[in-house]
Amino acid sequence: MPVRYDPSLEQVQPDEAETIASLTGSLRKISETTFEDYGHAVRSVHAKGHGLLKGTLRVLGHLPPTLAQGLFAHPAEYPAVLRFSTNPGDVLDDSITVPRGLAVKVIGVEGSGCPARRRMRRRISSWPTRRPSWRPTPRPSPAA
Repeated sequence: MPVRYDPSLEQVQPDEAETIASLTGSLRKISETTFEDYGHAVRSVHAKGHGLLKGTLRVLGHLPPTLAQGLFAHPAEYPAVLRFSTNPGDVLDDSITVPRGLAVKVIGVEGSGCPARRRMRRRISSWPTRRPSWRPTPRPSPAA
């Protein structure tokens, strides 16, 4: 049975800060490596997109109360974009078998979003707007 969301369900674990720092370091390392390999910025994960789809997400009425919450609380239609990708940060040949990913962006949703999303927005708004110091500077091409 689905669980209705409540802020009390989200509990910060004792090692959460260390986990976030470790993940951030790993993603930064992948970004630095792919930047050096390609000479420009590449996503640290899901770098190779395979296709985009535009469509409509239709929220039907008469959902059970356990499902009728958040985005699904009321019948509505929203524009949506789906992106298919492969997981690695490297842009690999299609002959190499790796897991695939699917991202869904729902556009025009009213409200403030979930608490985790609001915290992320606050963090992003506090990021410096200058070029991050960890990003390598492009190397000049060797003279021919």
